[in-house]
Amino acid sequence: MNSQKATLKNSRHNVPHHRRRRTDPLRLAGLAIALEGLVRNIPNGSYLVKSPEVNEKPIKVQWDGYRWRCQCSKAKQNRTCEHIYAVSFSKSLSHLEGSPEERFCPCCNSPSNLHTRKGVRRNKYGVAQTYLCTICGFRFVDRVGFKKMRSSPRAIMASLDLYFKGLSFSKISSHLLDFYNVQVTAVTVYNWVQKYVTLIKGYTKRLNPKVSGKWHADETKIKVGGRYAYLWDVMDSKTRFLVSKHLSFGRGSKEAAKLLTEALRKAGKEPRMLITDGLGSYCSAIDEKRQQGLMKSTNHLSGRSLRDASNNRIERMHGTLKERTKTLRGLNNIRSGRVFTDGLTTYYNYVRPHTALNGKTPAESAGLGVTGSNRWRFLIEAASKRKKH
Repeated sequence: MNSQKATLKNSRHNVPHHRRRRTDPLRLAGLAIALEGLVRNIPNGSYLVKSPEVNEKPIKVQWDGYRWRCQCSKAKQNRTCEHIYAVSFSKSLSHLEGSPEERFCPCCNSPSNLHTRKGVRRNKYGVAQTYLCTICGFRFVDRVGFKKMRSSPRAIMASLDLYFKGLSFSKISSHLLDFYNVQVTAVTVYNWVQKYVTLIKGYTKRLNPKVSGKWHADETKIKVGGRYAYLWDVMDSKTRFLVSKHLSFGRGSKEAAKLLTEALRKAGKEPRMLITDGLGSYCSAIDEKRQQGLMKSTNHLSGRSLRDASNNRIERMHGTLKERTKTLRGLNNIRSGRVFTDGLTTYYNYVRPHTALNGKTPAESAGLGVTGSNRWRFLIEAASKRKKH
């Protein structure tokens, strides 16, 4: 415990002066307790918090409807104790933990119910839980997809989630310092996003969703390198799954044909109906596909005058996209723009629940279920295992 406090204290001296925060020792102690997994949920909305000292009994922390109440002596003095901090940190970090069925022994591939916790591994980058396999006796740290990464998987997944929810790299860096005690620069967060978006794309591009026969296609403008580029998308009407996307500076039939080619490959079938706006590039691209023997039975509805040709669903999604790119203030080049749109597509399809789908993601509605409490962890681990094999 003392080494943990010393590590957290020494790491603070390397923080630039304008980013330093006044540190409460009780808050740091609570963070250490939460990271070591010493907070246990019990009925009636209460928690048992075990101190790192072996001889001490667990302390009960309970919500009384207004604030947390603790039975320790510090709480009786109207102070926020380390036990209350531990419960707060545990609740805020719990959604980034992987579910038990996601962990397997790297030696014998035994499931998590055959593993026992065997201490923690500490270094200057944080604390990691160590497990002991009762079958083969192998001791390991569950870091599938995060091997050789200095920071904790929880901080990396939080950065991905926060970025695609609208925060900038600098704000994410400040958030990690305040709530995770992880000191990284905005450039490091940027590198994390680049690395894991590319990794996940290599996995998701091989998946084939089960989509309906009615598709929507539309394009919208985003700023890339100081000029406007066009983001083309094809969405399935029933599942809201983004079947394909394409980012380009052009707006002609060539770009529309690339979009449709990717959509046909991904879905594995032709749509019964394709709804677009009045842009002539779609008509030219569909004619080109029909000359190639494709999309002959597809009914193309163009324009907004027809009631059945409403493109409200995909236009609503593009409105959400513009809200995100407005705070982004543009992208540097077409490469970073494609990485960003790849990540946003992953977030929309696989991570973000959709209210119109009863809380499911479009991927779940399209038969591509992402199991576990943390969808980012599932995608990263699945992509890492597929890349390894």
